[in-house]
Amino acid sequence: MPSLLRFARHLERDLDAVTAGLSQPWNSGVVEGHVNRIKMLKRQVRPRRLRAPPQTSPAPHVTPAHSSGWSTQ
Repeated sequence: MPSLLRFARHLERDLDAVTAGLSQPWNSGVVEGHVNRIKMLKRQVRPRRLRAPPQTSPAPHVTPAHSSGWSTQ
């Protein structure tokens, strides 16, 4: 499991930050709540397109009069 070993190595390299993040009494919950609220407001202002774009009618098929495409009339 190379991915698990790589994850463990990164945890060991950042051990001080991981320990501090798990042992400190504060967290970023309030900030994350504000970010979530801002994202929700942005979605309300600019809603995602829920349906497919309107279908356009295909261009009519035109066949040339001869191989060069110019009419001989």
